[in-house]
Amino acid sequence: MKKIFIATVIVSLFTGCSVKTVPIPNSGANLRGKSITYVKKSSPKRPYFYTDSNVIGNAVGGFIGGLIEGVGDSKKYSATYEVPSNQLAQRLTPIIASKYGMQYASNANLKNSVDYILDVDTGGWMMQHITLLRDTARFIMRNDVKLKNAKTDRTVAQVMCLYKKEWKDNVPKYEDILANNHQFVKNYTQKAIDECIRKVQTQMLK
Repeated sequence: MKKIFIATVIVSLFTGCSVKTVPIPNSGANLRGKSITYVKKSSPKRPYFYTDSNVIGNAVGGFIGGLIEGVGDSKKYSATYEVPSNQLAQRLTPIIASKYGMQYASNANLKNSVDYILDVDTGGWMMQHITLLRDTARFIMRNDVKLKNAKTDRTVAQVMCLYKKEWKDNVPKYEDILANNHQFVKNYTQKAIDECIRKVQTQMLK
């Protein structure tokens, strides 16, 4: 029960509250001829790995619990990842620019001199793998996509993307999840990014 409760709390923290989808107004008439770039983020640099050591550490609590989690975290999590929000923004911004006849400023550092900014935030990115009672695994990624007026900082359109993949049978082994520079996790990260792009195109871009 302790494990289930903690896992539920973790998932709730990562998924958060739903964000109302706001499509681009007036079929994008106000965007035509305007300039757009994206906000470049520096984090998160890797997903949060939630494993047996986290469950035990939380159950024990205190200094000893921290040590248990620290030992778990000493496993090799040092794979190189691209920041998901940057991947999304880099792919979505030219799509938006092309659809609405905007000028795409590919240099994200130009955000102070453009009309609109695409701001993507990866608020939750987790690979959970637990074996204490029964092998289970879950991948979760949340991205909040906002198109903002650069001059007023007002959000003119937005959508929240939430991707979940859960294994109850044929659960991947922990060593396979981390193998080949975390290729398993990277593959699902890309699936989540692709799904988010599809959602933005169908629900936000009107």
